[in-house]
Amino acid sequence: MSLPAVWGSGIKWGSFKWGQTTTTGRPTLYVAIDGTLRGEASAARFRLGRSGWFDVLGPNSASIDLVGFVDVPPNSEVVVSCGAGVLWKGYVDGQSTTYSVHDAADRTTINATDIVGRLGKSVKAPGKVYSSGDLIARWFPVGLYGDLVAVAEQYLADFAPGLGITVELGTSTGSLPSLTDWYFNAPGDTPKKTLLELLNKAEESSNAMMTMQPDGTLLIVPRAPSGLSSVSMVDVSPGDSTWVRGRDTVINRWLLEQPAYDDNTVLDTTDDTSRTAYGEQSYEVQDYLCTSASHFGSSFRSALASPRWKATYTKPIADLSDPWLLLAPLSWVKDGSDIFQVMSVEHDVTLSGWQVTLELDASQDALNGASEPTPA
Repeated sequence: MSLPAVWGSGIKWGSFKWGQTTTTGRPTLYVAIDGTLRGEASAARFRLGRSGWFDVLGPNSASIDLVGFVDVPPNSEVVVSCGAGVLWKGYVDGQSTTYSVHDAADRTTINATDIVGRLGKSVKAPGKVYSSGDLIARWFPVGLYGDLVAVAEQYLADFAPGLGITVELGTSTGSLPSLTDWYFNAPGDTPKKTLLELLNKAEESSNAMMTMQPDGTLLIVPRAPSGLSSVSMVDVSPGDSTWVRGRDTVINRWLLEQPAYDDNTVLDTTDDTSRTAYGEQSYEVQDYLCTSASHFGSSFRSALASPRWKATYTKPIADLSDPWLLLAPLSWVKDGSDIFQVMSVEHDVTLSGWQVTLELDASQDALNGASEPTPA
């Protein structure tokens, strides 16, 4: 098999990193297990991101077919590339091998989950709150660490130090709020929370979005206006597309309540006109981790009181130079004068071709009723 100079660009194993990437030619599927290219990859399907701005962060899976029998231990690190750069990173859940007596086309299928799946383990809060000798709450010292970026970095260091996840703040003029201490009911010694639950609650409170990038970086972007005058955008036309608009994109009731130990309602407001037109559609955070709701501004709430367009685009990829190949969640794209941000990217690779599907939602600026940037 002819390998490009850097099929795994952007990923390091120990101190080693590949050199330069290739840029043209038909994309070829490359798969590495723990830093070693393993067999001939014949097919794969893998996904990054989520369907919309208000979906919670969760794991995505991959299915990869290798020719012949390949021994792939569970929990091995998987990196998928096309030669132009890294497309997906995760960990092996398991494998199956199909043996054919008809055409000798034995096949090993690897099932894997991205790094978000490793954040689902239960963690024990570091503090306890007692009343009359009874344990009434557990707490996480969120307020010691600041905003969502700092909290994510600290929680990952405390509860998942072996994963080596890098946290980055995306480009935006919006700011993340400071988070306060988190208390939650804990009769006896429960309930335990998972690390993913903690991060999702901090994200919901921050009016932000966290998403895994192809190289395993956790990117955080405020849902506030980007405030950018221009930004690099990929033109997604021509491409097969489906546009949808419905009441499920409306939010007209906002209820932000601090945890039981604090028990303060920070925001409780309803857009009555929108509720009459579309029914009540609510955004509720019961364990709200901020002392104010200034980052859920009136312009933001007003813009979301009306339905918005979302879209799904699909395109076959014939060359490594196609910018669709390296699109990632929160990338900016356009179709004519319509501007979106990428929510999810799914690659479907077979012997007959390579197809990419994008789920798109309104831009940060459109979510806030603000002026959108122009293409750079």
